[in-house]
Amino acid sequence: MEENKETVVAVIQNNETEGENYVSVGVGYKEEVQHFKITDDDAYAEAGKLGSKIKGKTSEVTEFFKPLKAAAHQAHKKICDREKEVLKPFVEAEKTIKRAMNSYLDEKEKKRRSEEAYIKKMAQQSLEESINKATELEANGKIKEAEKAMEEAIIAENFQKSGASLPVQSAPTVKGVSTTKDYEIVSVDSYKVPIVFNGVEIRPVDMSAVKKLIKNSKGTIEIEGIEYREVNKVSLRK
Repeated sequence: MEENKETVVAVIQNNETEGENYVSVGVGYKEEVQHFKITDDDAYAEAGKLGSKIKGKTSEVTEFFKPLKAAAHQAHKKICDREKEVLKPFVEAEKTIKRAMNSYLDEKEKKRRSEEAYIKKMAQQSLEESINKATELEANGKIKEAEKAMEEAIIAENFQKSGASLPVQSAPTVKGVSTTKDYEIVSVDSYKVPIVFNGVEIRPVDMSAVKKLIKNSKGTIEIEGIEYREVNKVSLRK
């Protein structure tokens, strides 16, 4: 890599004087044509000859810079390849740590949903028990006790509707880390996926279009043949 850089510098330095000569020639032609007037056929012919000379010198300049550009391009390519090689373990390390962070957040959400499902199940069980108890008491003529049991049933029902959901826990605040919600396609049944959905043609199944539809709906849409789940997406900054 260093050898290529030195080669480019050496080629430029060795041809610097010649490059300056071309600049002088170019400026001379520019000044000459500004004052060139064509008033007859001879002048027209002279203009043609001068134009050909300018064109010829233009080609010379292009050829002069061609090896310099080729050497610079080769050096740039080698530098880019080396940069990619040096960056590779950093890129892989970042992917690994982000994957671990995402997995942790996903597990937290999985645990929250499991606890929420358990609470709802217990609330439903309490509701059913209170209703059965109220029905049995009423059948035995115990009206007051039955009314009390029904009140308990109403409390259980209200809790089930409004209080049985656990709040979504946000990711821990860490400097240099931000999280967003993303969606992962779990499975696709191409035969069930509609040709057009919400005005967007998605068949043959366009995964990019499908993910965009899901993201725009914030995970609320249902597309026949498409199963997806919400996932966390960790972003890092220095």
